[in-house]
Amino acid sequence: MVKLFIYGTLQDTVLLAKITRSRDIDDGYEVYDQLDGYTTVRHSCMPYPTIQAQTNGLVTGKVLNVTDRQLSILDSYESILYEKATIKTRSGRECLVYIESKVRVDDLIKPKVKSIVDSVDGFEFDDDKSSEFYFDPEDKT
Repeated sequence: MVKLFIYGTLQDTVLLAKITRSRDIDDGYEVYDQLDGYTTVRHSCMPYPTIQAQTNGLVTGKVLNVTDRQLSILDSYESILYEKATIKTRSGRECLVYIESKVRVDDLIKPKVKSIVDSVDGFEFDDDKSSEFYFDPEDKT
């Protein structure tokens, strides 16, 4: 069993059971805990939370015991948008936690999109605003 600190949407036990296809996700072990020195923020690519370091920050969540199989399923669910880090909770538990991945979705699709649209007259591709990339097919300007 692995200890996993969860916050945000994964704290919904119904959702967690559906994702892992398991009613016994916590194996009888579920403890509310806190993570000092972090804060919850919106993921830069998705409308879901992630955490980042912040002086005097505090994130409240739960610590669960998960099996390797359940952790593998959660890894797939969190996809490339999140990666695991090891943290120590306020109560001293060493846990894994999902944080925003260093791999940016824009970095994965931007080169492909750029190569497709480079040939379109008047299309501007602003390298400084990759997270604001937007193409409106209805815009005829």
